[in-house]
Amino acid sequence: MQQTTLANKTLSTSKMSVMDLMTFVMATLIYCYETILDVFKNDINKILEKKINGTAPYYAEMAKLFQYDSVNERGDDMIFDSEEMTTKYVTTDASHRIITYSAYQHYNNGYDITLKVAKDATATTEDTEALLQPLSTKELTAFKTYIDHIKFIGTSIECISLQGDLVTIQATVYYDDIYINAQQALQNIKTALSAFIRNMSYNETIYYQSVIDAIQDAEHIVSITSAAVVYIAQWNSETNGYEQPKMLTDRTTAKSGYLTFVNCNTGLSTINEDNITLIKNSTY
Repeated sequence: MQQTTLANKTLSTSKMSVMDLMTFVMATLIYCYETILDVFKNDINKILEKKINGTAPYYAEMAKLFQYDSVNERGDDMIFDSEEMTTKYVTTDASHRIITYSAYQHYNNGYDITLKVAKDATATTEDTEALLQPLSTKELTAFKTYIDHIKFIGTSIECISLQGDLVTIQATVYYDDIYINAQQALQNIKTALSAFIRNMSYNETIYYQSVIDAIQDAEHIVSITSAAVVYIAQWNSETNGYEQPKMLTDRTTAKSGYLTFVNCNTGLSTINEDNITLIKNSTY
């Protein structure tokens, strides 16, 4: 029997060895094909989670595609595309998209879902300023019209865009007076809380212990007493002010989707000497 060669190398003359090689090659091809299908299936599932028309995630994603003409103070014109069987903008203009954060939530208020949205705040260098802000009255009105155009018949959707939920903390805090004074300690607490708020995901669950840990992590803060109390006040769009604050005992979700500790009515911070008692850590 003539020897089989490959790349000038002598292979086995056994017919079984050739069959083994073919079996191995086919098994490898089948494995690769199945792996590709699994990856494809996973990618499709991720897309469908957001793109299935009429689902809550679908509306949350579509909210970010809302376009607003800030010059004329109105939403961009929309048309119905009979070929694609969808309502869309006459001109797609990404520069007109103002909503950067959106989330959905199920409330027992007569609506199927509640869409909460926010946009990036005006650029600022202040650590205490929130990174997000609500849509203006005209922007929110145009957004509601946009949702009415794209939603399915029979779907009831509430659209809200609110001032950040206001955080107030009452606590006794010990600071390292070898390095800083009381005023610097208060500023360090503000900076730490601001970083905590800025790093939170939109509509993220807020834990009591996470807020306390944020204060504890402030520079030159030694400890915070176990009697610390955290309050959160939600914005009421009807009264145009904050409601009575509620104590945070375990966890919650901000009604607006994000937090702030600067009262938008007064411009004053809730992190101050009236709420935070600062004590020197030294014993001499």
